[in-house]
Amino acid sequence: MDLIEIKQSVYNRHPWEQARLKVIFDIFSNYYFSENITILDVGCGDIYVAVEFVKKFKVKNYIAIDSAFDAPTIDMYSQKLKQEGIENIVLYKDIAEIKNSDFTKIDHIFLFDVIEHVENDNIFMRDLISFPCVTNETTIFITVPAFNYLFTSHDKFLKHYRRYNNKMIKILASEVNLQIIDSGYFFSVLLIPRFLKKIIEKFNKNTNNDGVGNWKRSKYIGDIVVIVLFVDYLFSKTFRQIGFSIPGLSKFIVCKKSA
Repeated sequence: MDLIEIKQSVYNRHPWEQARLKVIFDIFSNYYFSENITILDVGCGDIYVAVEFVKKFKVKNYIAIDSAFDAPTIDMYSQKLKQEGIENIVLYKDIAEIKNSDFTKIDHIFLFDVIEHVENDNIFMRDLISFPCVTNETTIFITVPAFNYLFTSHDKFLKHYRRYNNKMIKILASEVNLQIIDSGYFFSVLLIPRFLKKIIEKFNKNTNNDGVGNWKRSKYIGDIVVIVLFVDYLFSKTFRQIGFSIPGLSKFIVCKKSA
């Protein structure tokens, strides 16, 4: 969850987040070969992904970075990790705070719904992959909102600069010297409600926007939505494996630095 979406009251975890996490798990499992790895999670938000990730995959080091962190927030999350007995997640506000002596190599980089928040994604990616611990063997996992023509007031609420399609991703990867080794769309069932929202906004500019931190429905309904969204992903995955790309509201990319 983006820190902008956190409400002051107790919230239920949104099923979109839970389903996206299952998608991330499934994609990453194809590249998980050892526990002795270091992961750099840029734009980690409220560390939900980080905590759930280290519970499922045993990793040596998990570096969680978010520019919205301040000292009290880092202290709060550090206490939470300590209470849960999690010792291999370290928190930073900026990648520049990491000393090269602390981590000799980054094996995987996570950018889960991050680069759409960056005004100049080209410069951001160039700076990130030039970090000394990032090598040609580092695998970069990216998720982004798909299709710029579906840009709505909700994107503005989340401070998105853009949404992405295949062409935009390929151009970005080429410009920053990245090789895409896998990609695809997911959450196709969400295209229709987003398209309807886009149409409604043409006639009504005062539509409400809530982040994923405002989910108030029952756990039972949430569990059903998670199942539907994950089945949707598996459906798209099956067709992708036989050469058919089914569009979805989100897109994932797996890439490495070009040799």
